[in-house]
Amino acid sequence: MAVIQSEPDNIVAFLDAIAYTEGTDNNRQPSNPYYIPNDPSNPHYGNGYPSGSKPHYGYDVIVGGSLMPAYPDPNNPNIVVTDYSRHPNRLIRLNPKLSSTAAGRYQILYRYWKHYQKQLGLPDFSPLSQDRYAIQQLKEQRAYGRIIAGEFEKAVLACNNIWASLPLSPYGQHTYSMEEMKAVYIMKGGRYV
Repeated sequence: MAVIQSEPDNIVAFLDAIAYTEGTDNNRQPSNPYYIPNDPSNPHYGNGYPSGSKPHYGYDVIVGGSLMPAYPDPNNPNIVVTDYSRHPNRLIRLNPKLSSTAAGRYQILYRYWKHYQKQLGLPDFSPLSQDRYAIQQLKEQRAYGRIIAGEFEKAVLACNNIWASLPLSPYGQHTYSMEEMKAVYIMKGGRYV
């Protein structure tokens, strides 16, 4: 579930579908609990996780399945705090021909992160910063307006050169079909025409 709350439902659902296809938020990838203030007005309060925490929804995933550095909260050792101060920039060798620095919910490459961090004034690699990065990518690929208009397939085709797991992506990695991604998008509240 994307943490950004200020975007239309279709955008949030599309972000969730990207995270699902990227394998970071698909109920198979482990993730640490994410600390949030113990505040009843927060939509994640009382969700069955330790007080003041929720799942990371893939924001702490490094390519290949490892997690970003984390440490126990000094005020509550039952809560693990992930270090979101910066992109981890860990080069992971996936096979003899493929290495990557991809990290976070949207598997952001470090070489692009630094540019967008500066352009968007992102203070860290936190979930909100990752969402803002992904939204900027959607806007630059001219997918944002299509998503809002419900033009799901056109939006996917406009940005499948950014995320290798999207349908018909040109990178030769495992991709999801248009039908599979659309089913996730609908399940997450997205609408299409």
